[in-house]
Amino acid sequence: MAKTPLIQMLRRGYQIARFAARERISPATALEIWERQISRRRLLQGSLAAASAVSAVVLEHQFDRQVDAATPPVLIVGAGIAGLTAAYYLDRSGVPIRVVEASNRVGGRILSRAKALGTPTTVELGGEFIDSGHQYIRKLAKELGLVTADLVTSDRGLTTDTWFFDNRIVKESELIKAFIPLAKQIDRDVKAIGEVNYKSKNLRARQLDRLSITDYLARYCRDPILRQFIEIAYTNEYGLDVDRQSAINLLLLIGKDTNKIEIFGSSDQRYHVRGGNQQIVDRLAAKFNDRIEKNTRLESIRSTPNNRYRVSLRAGDTSKEYVFDRVILALPFNILRQIDIGVKLPAAKRTAIKEIGYGTNTKVITSYSDKLWRTKYKSNGQSFSDLDTRETWEVSRYTDTQAGLITSFSGGNLGVQLSRSKPIATNSQLITQFDRIFPGVKNLAANTSLITNWVDNPDAKGSYSCYLVGQWTKFAGAEGERVGNLFFVGEHCSIEAQGYMEGGCATGSIAALAILKDLKIKA
Repeated sequence: MAKTPLIQMLRRGYQIARFAARERISPATALEIWERQISRRRLLQGSLAAASAVSAVVLEHQFDRQVDAATPPVLIVGAGIAGLTAAYYLDRSGVPIRVVEASNRVGGRILSRAKALGTPTTVELGGEFIDSGHQYIRKLAKELGLVTADLVTSDRGLTTDTWFFDNRIVKESELIKAFIPLAKQIDRDVKAIGEVNYKSKNLRARQLDRLSITDYLARYCRDPILRQFIEIAYTNEYGLDVDRQSAINLLLLIGKDTNKIEIFGSSDQRYHVRGGNQQIVDRLAAKFNDRIEKNTRLESIRSTPNNRYRVSLRAGDTSKEYVFDRVILALPFNILRQIDIGVKLPAAKRTAIKEIGYGTNTKVITSYSDKLWRTKYKSNGQSFSDLDTRETWEVSRYTDTQAGLITSFSGGNLGVQLSRSKPIATNSQLITQFDRIFPGVKNLAANTSLITNWVDNPDAKGSYSCYLVGQWTKFAGAEGERVGNLFFVGEHCSIEAQGYMEGGCATGSIAALAILKDLKIKA
């Protein structure tokens, strides 16, 4: 499941290359056929989107209040999307909750900024895109009375991607042609490794997990532009440079299903909450705001002889101990690893907490008085390049405004550098580079920008989780496993929606259901 438009386009190129090779047709012909299919598919999706969005939702529970008054409270540590979702569904069923949050705000890595850079547009400094297949968070947004904007509709009639590598515009058909031999190798390896997790005994899976993406591409990708494109795509997607990432990241994201062609892969990044995604967490918190304790940090958690949990919570300079029957840990593992955990955990779980990687993604948002990419170049502003802009998209694409905002998204070492840079210098640097892709935009640019920095945020220390070399077969899948009455939730606990808001929402929902089942409460 892709988090960025760049990976979405890479998957598209991979599948078209496979299609061309299988049908023995030229990349240009395959691309033409594909585009016709997309046009028909988008028309169909546009008419069915509203009807299908909620009808197939996995979470079909009502969560009616029916709990005994003596039910002990559940402690939820962390008021991001995962913790708040769990709290919401437990509270709806009448289960007493206590939510503690180390920072002075709710939402975690979901953070919206209204009227950004002097425009009417709300931008996302954290989690941004919602897929058609993100059933948990779409259902939740609807329950909360929120409306999603269809970003695909706003792009009709426009070029949806522009490729700029080696100081020139690169045609997609060129990349597809170069992709054909690599696609064949990926197909072979995806079929060979099967399902990959820490329980896997598959020899090929273990061999490939010990390779970095850099190593894999050195063996199997001969085209320099395609190789650079893939390296940038995966650095952005998982947030760390590809020489640190397991090759399994590449194989499972780009080629999970080798038996069919998916027009949009399993990710279309089609939706966004009008007015900002932060409304989701704000409206959740408003349901039980009196039971959320901000600026309250978990210091330690220990098992008691009677299978309960003794926790130490610190608010300001004061630490107090409490005992709970059930605890939900909704913290990123790079934060959880700093906490004293005196609970016996399986080896894979403890290793995951200690070692799982976290991305260093950053967004630099720049402002323009006119959307020249639309008016002159008939583009939606989405570009992919070897410049420091890396991957761009228009934040204001669904708003009816003359002024436009562009997000430049990057990861790895570049992400760290940009997140710590001075806005004025970075603004000038990226605008000058963006002007190479869409000449003339620098004359319309403002001299201010927004730069996100999750790396140095003490309560995040990164963007989202990322498997490093060797980690798929070491502990993948153990992150979200329950240990006694200790529950682990968050995007890092979701294989299918790792790095997405959906991952947090889904795991929070599942933990709530498990607790209700334990309490013999029908949900």
